[in-house]
Amino acid sequence: MSPSPSCATRSSRVSGKYAHREGGTVENADLRLHNCNSHTCSGTDSAGIVAHRITTPWTVDTLTWSNQPSVTVSGQVGNKGAYSATIPCPEGEGELYYSIEQMVQAWMDGEPGEGVRLISPTETVAQNWRHYRSDEYGGYDTYPITPRGPVLIIKYTPPQTEDVFAVHDPSELDEDATYENEIANKVVPKRLGFALFVRTRRARYHCGQRDPFRLCDRG
Repeated sequence: MSPSPSCATRSSRVSGKYAHREGGTVENADLRLHNCNSHTCSGTDSAGIVAHRITTPWTVDTLTWSNQPSVTVSGQVGNKGAYSATIPCPEGEGELYYSIEQMVQAWMDGEPGEGVRLISPTETVAQNWRHYRSDEYGGYDTYPITPRGPVLIIKYTPPQTEDVFAVHDPSELDEDATYENEIANKVVPKRLGFALFVRTRRARYHCGQRDPFRLCDRG
């Protein structure tokens, strides 16, 4: 998130990146933002703020109004909630949640993980803005002494893995073979006159003389 440690800097658009894993099925994904200031205390009298998935690369150093990354409206999510410690609102500052399961699933399916853009659904209204605490402001170690920065919470089911046994000459064991190639050359494990190794989607284990755990036999 763009830094706003004192909650005094207004941004018309905010972008943020999050680390993620590839593969698996997303069961729940919540983007939690700590809203420290707004033009209103009501969650019904404005259009709110919409989250879009960013689809092209960007960096904080080169991000400007005229140099913004592209986004997709697929999976967009809005939230009309609003908090403020300066108006002041009765609740003061508060947390807003965006359920972005479709965005996270797209990342885990291989789409570029370039993060999320927050924007007013209509930028022609006189007032519709929110300030959020940045990651530089605070975190779990300082909460509740200080508010928390943005967090992406994901619940997912990991992808299934498959053990693949493929035949190779010993001289080829150090080559970085692809999973697809191993599928094409897979065999049923048995005693062979040359080395054998196991390849999974996550790791490779050498067998025969190079395997101290003797995962398979050498004839």
